[in-house]
Amino acid sequence: MGFEVGQLVMLRVDPARMGPVIAVLPAVDGRARYRVFHGPGASRDYAEDQLVTAAEATGGDGADRLRPDEFRAQLTAARLRHPLTDHIYALRAARIRFVPFQFRPLLRLARADEPRLLIADNVGVGKTIEAGLIMKELAARQPLDTVLIVCPKALTVKWREEMRRFDEDFRILDASALRYCLNEAHLEGRWPHEYRRSIVHYELLRLDPYLQGEHEGRRNTVGLFELDPPPHFDLVIADEAHHARTPGTNAHQVAKYLSEISTAMVLLSATPIQTSSQDLFTLLQLLRPDLFPEPQALVDMLEPNRYLTAAVRALREASNQAPDIAIAQLARAAATPWGRRTIAIDPRYQATLRRLGGESLTAEDRVRCVTDIEELNTLAPLVNRTRRRDIGPFTLREPHTIAVGFTPAQQEFYDRLLQARRDELLRRYDPTIVALILVTLERQAASCLPALASRIAMSDTFSTAGLTDAPESEGDEPMRGTSALPVDSDLRDLARALPPDDPKLEQLVQLVRDAQAAPGSGKILLFSYFLHTLDYLAERLAAAGVRVGIVTGRTDELDRQHLRDRFRAERSLPEALDVLLSSEVGCEGLDYEFCDRLVNYDIPWNPMRVEQRIGRIDRFGQRSPKVLVFNFVTPGTVEERVFHRCWERLGLFSDTLGDLEGVLGEIVQDLNDLVTSTDLTGAQVDERARQLADNAVRLAEETRSLGEASADLLGLDESLTRDLDALVEEGRAVTEQQLEELLREFLAAPSLSGTIESSPGGALRMRLSRSARTALTAMLDAQAALAATRPGQQLRRWLSSNEPGFAITFSVDAATADRSLAFLTPTHPLVRLAVNALAPPDGHQLSARLHISDEGVPEGNYLFAVDTWETIAARPEFRAVGFAVDLSTFEPAPTIERRLLALLAEAGTADITTATDSVEKARYVLDAHAEQRRRAAVAVATEISDVLVARRLASLEAHHDRVAQRLAEQLAVAVEPRIARMRASERERAKAHYQQQRRALEERRGADIVSHRTAQGVLTVTHD
Repeated sequence: MGFEVGQLVMLRVDPARMGPVIAVLPAVDGRARYRVFHGPGASRDYAEDQLVTAAEATGGDGADRLRPDEFRAQLTAARLRHPLTDHIYALRAARIRFVPFQFRPLLRLARADEPRLLIADNVGVGKTIEAGLIMKELAARQPLDTVLIVCPKALTVKWREEMRRFDEDFRILDASALRYCLNEAHLEGRWPHEYRRSIVHYELLRLDPYLQGEHEGRRNTVGLFELDPPPHFDLVIADEAHHARTPGTNAHQVAKYLSEISTAMVLLSATPIQTSSQDLFTLLQLLRPDLFPEPQALVDMLEPNRYLTAAVRALREASNQAPDIAIAQLARAAATPWGRRTIAIDPRYQATLRRLGGESLTAEDRVRCVTDIEELNTLAPLVNRTRRRDIGPFTLREPHTIAVGFTPAQQEFYDRLLQARRDELLRRYDPTIVALILVTLERQAASCLPALASRIAMSDTFSTAGLTDAPESEGDEPMRGTSALPVDSDLRDLARALPPDDPKLEQLVQLVRDAQAAPGSGKILLFSYFLHTLDYLAERLAAAGVRVGIVTGRTDELDRQHLRDRFRAERSLPEALDVLLSSEVGCEGLDYEFCDRLVNYDIPWNPMRVEQRIGRIDRFGQRSPKVLVFNFVTPGTVEERVFHRCWERLGLFSDTLGDLEGVLGEIVQDLNDLVTSTDLTGAQVDERARQLADNAVRLAEETRSLGEASADLLGLDESLTRDLDALVEEGRAVTEQQLEELLREFLAAPSLSGTIESSPGGALRMRLSRSARTALTAMLDAQAALAATRPGQQLRRWLSSNEPGFAITFSVDAATADRSLAFLTPTHPLVRLAVNALAPPDGHQLSARLHISDEGVPEGNYLFAVDTWETIAARPEFRAVGFAVDLSTFEPAPTIERRLLALLAEAGTADITTATDSVEKARYVLDAHAEQRRRAAVAVATEISDVLVARRLASLEAHHDRVAQRLAEQLAVAVEPRIARMRASERERAKAHYQQQRRALEERRGADIVSHRTAQGVLTVTHD
């Protein structure tokens, strides 16, 4: 029959040996011979009768090369063995409720050029779950041997429990465990394997002995910064990352070091901007120091964003003028210095302009434009910001103000206290320092005067030290004067004589009684900035018969979790708590969606604290249609006159901060400066505070109104989940069904001959003979990393036991309902063993003759192929690309191609045969079509790669220009020759370093795509 050069053939007795004919050799004994290419350095010579065409293997003669179930299982194994960038593997990988918007950070990270991300979602959106999903996705894509979670001490237990929902066992490092890890890393050169999943809290890790070591006297211990070589972490997750926002602190130095020694890093913070954009810069620099070498880099990158945001808003308003407005705003963004370097050359920018400038803008075009413009945002690859209002309605907030004035005796003591303290301080300190200390004292008095009076009555001295555990107070302590000051004897006597009447406490007790009598949980979560207030309330509430608990930074993490469990318990249970008292850090990161009443016993001076407090109960999963927020204020105090009135006018108690961080960052500083001013009278302070509030309200209204049109465009839920929906529809997510087919095919091997039996409720039972268990144990032991995992240990225990069946499930619902079931996800050891056994060897092409009934695509017979594309560029990618050609028209079939993976996942046995010549003709069309698409994709990949390089070059150039200018200025004023030579030498070194970095980046320009065929065959589609 003869073969031609370029024709695809395979060895008759081993179809895995496939390749194109590259030469026709001289015949021997009258028999034709051919040279076939199998890969680099792997060409072989064959006689004609040893070969068959690939067309014959795909059903041209009516024979299927693989059964449909074999084909599907091996194709799934191939996709799991070599994870693909355009797939998602963590879709059903955790014992959690499926919430589409929580996959957005995962998708963003998977498509980034570096696995680095700041998750800045609003409080209550679910950042912990999002980080867990990222961890599972990375584990499916690459070795994830070492993972470190860094968080506040109060959250260590919560993180450990949350990660168990992902079948991950994390160990919490106490002082001795951390010291052990450092010593082992010093001796072995790597982080100890038994602590490959670790949680450590900031309060411990930032201590000098663990960072710098101890080298005094007989103590000689190594610190983290001294380890050589340094340990390596595949993933570092830093929760409440704003703790590391202050450069120069140990917390910041630790975060910087961990960033340098980790492959992937995820920072979590609901409030990345506490007071200014400097906070955001600090966090972004931790993630990508190459893009953010100095604060000005962030300023430059943010400049185009204001215009991009305006373009998006115009499109969301959907007016007739929207396209023209958007074009104008895009032009302004591209005209900025940063925009000229990056946006103007971005293919998405040009494509958006073409769509907007067309004759008509369809709804689909508008959605595409909004998406592309948002992705042009220079922070898009680095920051995920999901706002509560973007994901549909949360519960309503209903604020109530409870104003309780001082009694006459309390007012007299309050006035005498402030005056006495002022007199004493003015003899010691500058008036500005005096004002700072008095403000703190007045805040404590407004919070709970009896608690303050009790301290004064029992001591001859008084200090503002130790009043609170709020992190923001730490930097202010030196100014506040922590040294103890003498207490005036008359003031102490007045404190001792203060009547026990406390109308504020009485109002609180009545509030508790009302809650207990009302429908619902009857629980109250109470916050105070001051520790002595909490201690006082705990004692008084308990005396009134209220079941009360207190949680602060002093509370052990196990006790903290126990208190939360008691607070969650039904109030009919004897161990249940009615009221939980919390400091600012007491409930940090813990969720109380089962509670619908919150009390601010004093008003935070930082609006972020307002949001964090209320966000503990107003979060995704809150069961009540509304939450009640009770704000206790004392009329006439600076807290009531300035901060409560301002926050109330801004609606902070009734709505979330949303996009208002920028507005509030400025007013916080202005209000704090105002209340500590020594030049203004009380009336002037009130008037100035009113003016500041008016300005803030105006800016807030403008910000809020500009965002309200978002739902009018496309329904924001659809916008946020569109990419995820497309991945699922196109078959680019590994499903429960595919994993079950994979395992069944694996267990069907003669060496195992295992079975899977169905059980009620989505549970399954795997059965294996003793010999099969021995074989599977050997496989598991050969994969030490798999055997060491929590699921691996569970499997190992069953294999060595006498239990007849292993209870498993592929269902998220079943796994969530019954934690004892082994939950089989793409990273489970059983699945990984199945992948290793069934994945076809490199170079092998799967083939089958398949049939599916699906009315969503045209009927017909189609030659199909699935290729793996490896993109070699600044952002490497591996993608599965489907091709299909109609065997009746010999034309490409784009509808089939888009859904090919999904169709193959459901396809069964085909009874129809197709002529070999038709298949062969279609193959040439398919190969030509595939090559055309590859070349077009290379052009796009080159443009994208050049944009990524341009962004890095822009940061590098801007940084170098500023360094060069600074050095030139220093050189110009250098009078002494030695200094001048030193400056000139420094300038030359900076120039050489810049040129070296620039050359390295320039070499990364361009892109190419290498294609490898994974599967091929004929697919018949009917509309039965």
